[in-house]
Amino acid sequence: MTFRPKDYRRNGKERYRTMTLDPGEFIRRGAFGRVEGLNRKSPAALLALERQSLEEEVANTGTTRGRNQDRARVAGGQQHEVKYEAGKTGASKGDVKSAVKSVGNSRKEVEDKLGKK
Repeated sequence: MTFRPKDYRRNGKERYRTMTLDPGEFIRRGAFGRVEGLNRKSPAALLALERQSLEEEVANTGTTRGRNQDRARVAGGQQHEVKYEAGKTGASKGDVKSAVKSVGNSRKEVEDKLGKK
């Protein structure tokens, strides 16, 4: 493995030099932070990077769990939800609010009480 570390103790063209190590030696030195020109990552930093990549992977999967839970509920205090449910069931907004108060915020139970179209 060939790379060009930077030697800050030297100036000019001498600052950069080419170093060749066999891959096993490069890994061994890297594990102990002894490869010139390369910074060693602490084990905690490596774990943090791994956790961050896992969190990004989970965030990018686009799960719908939260959305599905939200769609299963009717928020009686939010006008847009009350209006949507009233239009869907053909009931008035006041009927929807009273249904949410009496049976709870479960969309299925509210629709059953109002008599879904």
